[in-house]
Amino acid sequence: MSESQNEPAPVGPAPLNQASIDRRAWPAARQWRVTVLGVVAVAVHVLAIWLGNRALGSHEQPQGPPPSPRGTFRPTAQQLKTLTIAPVGNHAFVSEEMTEGKDRSQCRPLHPGLLPLLRAGDAGELPGSETR
Repeated sequence: MSESQNEPAPVGPAPLNQASIDRRAWPAARQWRVTVLGVVAVAVHVLAIWLGNRALGSHEQPQGPPPSPRGTFRPTAQQLKTLTIAPVGNHAFVSEEMTEGKDRSQCRPLHPGLLPLLRAGDAGELPGSETR
């Protein structure tokens, strides 16, 4: 290849077999054409895949949100209208204890040794228990 005035002169000796490489190299204009053609080909493929999915994809209308699991609270429109937001504040804690008709003074702890004596359906009293 002949040197043009725009290319800098090689510094030092040319690498071994550089002449062979220069003979097989594509000209710069051809390299640019192949590069641009490759970029266009990739863009066309991406566009074709995107449009193909839109044209051939499912035509079903998107469904609404899935139903809420059991026990989920969904306020009505009226409840949402009355909803207010208040700043966080400190409040005194009121401890309450709920019982099932007996207060703790009437309950007697069971001795672990007496548990095998109890059977389902026994209506009898425990040995040593007294009715109050």
